[in-house]
Amino acid sequence: MFDTRRLEARCRRAYEAGRLRQALLGALLVPVLALAALALGAERTTVGTVVPGLSILVVGLLWVGGVVARGVRPGLLAGLGPLALPLLTMQVADGYCTPGLCQALCLWSCAGSGGVAAGLVLWATARLRARRLPAVAIGIGLAGFTGAMGCAPFGWLGLAGMTAGLAVGMAPALFLTLRRA
Repeated sequence: MFDTRRLEARCRRAYEAGRLRQALLGALLVPVLALAALALGAERTTVGTVVPGLSILVVGLLWVGGVVARGVRPGLLAGLGPLALPLLTMQVADGYCTPGLCQALCLWSCAGSGGVAAGLVLWATARLRARRLPAVAIGIGLAGFTGAMGCAPFGWLGLAGMTAGLAVGMAPALFLTLRRA
């Protein structure tokens, strides 16, 4: 007699193993972002703190799939702005301005790049329409995690500025979603 339950369980394991393999491949972008952050001068402790959690989160979201996974790549790529701009600003301004002015420039670059990152996530997820909000929220959250590697050297003000920029950038999506409901 043929046991269909055993065959179904075997097929399910193979299916889930394939999904996990795809999620792991999709998460290879995280170490690339970490290397970029280190090349731009991010602190090793910050990168070492953010990358493991970000990697696990990305693998989990990609493994779940669906609308949840659609915000992953836009979020990681949009996070390049808050990751790179403050670090580049610090390198360019070093030696050309007073410490207070350099700090202000870097903080504004965290906030501005956070707003641009949110706008990029909104743009990348625009075609989702009906179930857009989960993808937008995940994308903006991942952009924040990615950008934290570049804004954390400026302390809690840098992270707060980036978060404020992300929140302001996400406001149109929330407004439109609540308006449709």
